[in-house]
Amino acid sequence: MTKEYSHECIVCGRGYNSCFRCEKVESWRNICCSVQCFQKYLKTTEDKPDTEVREEIKNHQEKNEIKKGNSIKNKVK
Repeated sequence: MTKEYSHECIVCGRGYNSCFRCEKVESWRNICCSVQCFQKYLKTTEDKPDTEVREEIKNHQEKNEIKKGNSIKNKVK
């Protein structure tokens, strides 16, 4: 059986779950599965313009919203 995850790491693509508190604030857990991936993400984006980084994060979060909407947990509710 495949385990359902609420998020996918923007760096490594690994699935992971984040608590509801992190989803309500701008936490690194909304885009990365670990501190190590977040540090890698910061290094890769430090030379990019802020608008490009924000757009990348927004697209990633929208992708996760679609994924959460299709999960088994949400279908049962």
